[in-house]
Amino acid sequence: MAGEPGGEVVEVALEETHAGCYESTLSPGVFWAHLSNFDLDEGAPTLRLDVAEQQKKGRSGEASADFVAAAPFTFLPVAVG
Repeated sequence: MAGEPGGEVVEVALEETHAGCYESTLSPGVFWAHLSNFDLDEGAPTLRLDVAEQQKKGRSGEASADFVAAAPFTFLPVAVG
């Protein structure tokens, strides 16, 4: 996981179930979020999941309800040429 030495989060998008699945090498729990539980329309609020907090709780299972409002990412400009 970002910010923790030796940590790694594996992310898998499951096309058939429209879910994102997350597994950390630092804890045994696997959690996921079904995309159908989110408003993905333009202008919908930005949400984030605190992965570290989920691991502290020993979270396992569907985590859509644990997403909270957040500011959108600011992407760095890409140099072309």
